[in-house]
Amino acid sequence: MISNEWQFDSLLNDPMTQSFHEQPFHKKTSQNTTSTVSAVALVDLASELLSLNVINLDDISLISPALQKLMEQNRNLTPEDRFDEKALIDLWRSTKQSNDKQIGLKIGQKVNKHAKGVLAHLLSHCNTLNEAFDTFTSLIALLNPSELWVKKEHDQLVTLEFCFQSNHDYPHQAVERSVCALLHWAEFFVDKKITPMAVTFRHDEPQNTQAYLDAFNTKVQFGAQANSLVLSSAVMTLPIKTANAYLKEVLSSRAHHILESLKVPAFTQEAAPLKQAVTITDKVLTLFKEDLSTFHQTEQICSRLHLSRVTLYRKLKAEGTTFRTLLNQVRKELAEHELKKNTPVIELCEQLGFKDPSTFYKAQKHWK
Repeated sequence: MISNEWQFDSLLNDPMTQSFHEQPFHKKTSQNTTSTVSAVALVDLASELLSLNVINLDDISLISPALQKLMEQNRNLTPEDRFDEKALIDLWRSTKQSNDKQIGLKIGQKVNKHAKGVLAHLLSHCNTLNEAFDTFTSLIALLNPSELWVKKEHDQLVTLEFCFQSNHDYPHQAVERSVCALLHWAEFFVDKKITPMAVTFRHDEPQNTQAYLDAFNTKVQFGAQANSLVLSSAVMTLPIKTANAYLKEVLSSRAHHILESLKVPAFTQEAAPLKQAVTITDKVLTLFKEDLSTFHQTEQICSRLHLSRVTLYRKLKAEGTTFRTLLNQVRKELAEHELKKNTPVIELCEQLGFKDPSTFYKAQKHWK
């Protein structure tokens, strides 16, 4: 692993953390509605595709003359440098013409520890993978606002689902790169091999799946309802050995300042759109976590989902669960979390949707 001393020295000299002196390609403002991505990320992808002989400089010129000029200048870039998202999508689309169908996997497995920017530096100073993931998703707009990760926890498993929210059509190579990169950066941060419990992709199964087995060290399911990594809860608690509380605070302040200057709202798990939930079970759990004090009532759930009580119960039964089972599951998890923080029982009852402490205590006995 990289020492904290190296990281701090490199951080001071890293153009990703220095002030911006040249005119950016886009500086996102409230008046600028163009969807933009990190110029650093765009140049990194173009460089990777060049090194893999997927494209050449003439291809880049056709995709974006401005991008070709930027790469020829070879100047330092900062997080404030932005580029039209269309250029990124066109780069990814160019990979569809390659004979190498595993471009996304190959790029996703590469961890360039000497090219870490402000966000990767920040993640390396988080305490655990769970904290790093939450930090990453809250600041992912620094790279690409169209990327969305949603975390779902159930039965000692954590499912990390990924999709692009953009109206543009990203090819599956871009999806594979994002999912693969998340796993391999996680391994880098904890300095340990991580074997997912499951990996799923929405696109059809390719002819050769060996590259997927090599990349994820587990069999991959295709044609699934979501692109996802499924990890054990224990993996998410793995410590990051390079964690440094002071540097985390400094870098977090810097990252949020940049995000604010771009006028892009930070993402929160609670803000994930309900439409990302595929099953009725997922939608119910999403609403529970949004506001359990309201949605513990079946009527409120039915109203929000535009379903009758009978239809809701029937759909949940078809998915192998019940409303009461899901409610108890979420109540138990939230109660355990809040009690560790010494939350007063009266306040906890209100959060969980119990009318009084005695009702809560009776339910708690059943949970045990």
